[in-house]
Amino acid sequence: MGSRLATVLVAALLGPAPGGDPAGDADLLWGFASSLEDEGEYYRAVTEFWRFRHSFPAEARADEARYRVARCHARGDRLAEARALFLALADEEPPGPWAGAARLGAARAAYQGEDYETAATQAQRLRGGPLESDGALLAGWARLRQGRWREAETAFPITAEGLELTRRAPEGETLGGPSPWVAAGLSALVPGLGQTYAGRPGDGLVAFALNAAFAVGAVQAFAADQDALGAVLGTLEVGWYAGNVITAAGAARRGVERRRRGFLRELEAIQGPPDYAESGEGPGLSLAAMSF
Repeated sequence: MGSRLATVLVAALLGPAPGGDPAGDADLLWGFASSLEDEGEYYRAVTEFWRFRHSFPAEARADEARYRVARCHARGDRLAEARALFLALADEEPPGPWAGAARLGAARAAYQGEDYETAATQAQRLRGGPLESDGALLAGWARLRQGRWREAETAFPITAEGLELTRRAPEGETLGGPSPWVAAGLSALVPGLGQTYAGRPGDGLVAFALNAAFAVGAVQAFAADQDALGAVLGTLEVGWYAGNVITAAGAARRGVERRRRGFLRELEAIQGPPDYAESGEGPGLSLAAMSF
């Protein structure tokens, strides 16, 4: 891939010969921009695709260049710019051949930015079009990420993988895991017990030992009439005790999140969310979807 980029770069730097073929010039610039994107040089690719768009506005790939600019922004984690460009292309009237891919791109960029509600809404607008299946898959995954398991169950496409995701999605409601409230209550009763309940016995042992050491030290200091030392140790023990309760609840929440992530990894092994489209698939919108 690197040698291909170098070859195209040299040709682009040499420039077209006098009286050269404009179509050949367009192909050369397109190849250069595409090579940059393939190499992960997304911001340089943006510049070259814009150059192509402005140099050859009537060329058949002009709208695709706009789409590729948006996709490069998304792959380079400039998600706000990507979403704006995707939506500008998707919302044009009359819709062009890249409108559906751009709508999917807007949904995918929202998903990438963890704006799952927007991702689902944009993906649902692909109903009735050639990218309906990709839109349904992405909408289902957005609902999974939100923990809206029953909505995910009804969102996935009717494909072999989609039906398996539909079957598995409700399992998210029964993942279980330690309760943060129970963990906090247990550690309030006996320091370290909540951490042990949450699956962190080592942390529980440390919490119990620290709280016991400071509590015993404070009692012994007061018994020896060392009130100042006892007050210091007692104050520190209050801090350790409160921290022990808080960390127990946190350990339980992390345990629940670990189960959730493990479940989502299992579902990704079936079929993950779709990537940005590689080709234009037409408008990709149904009249019924226009109300979203």
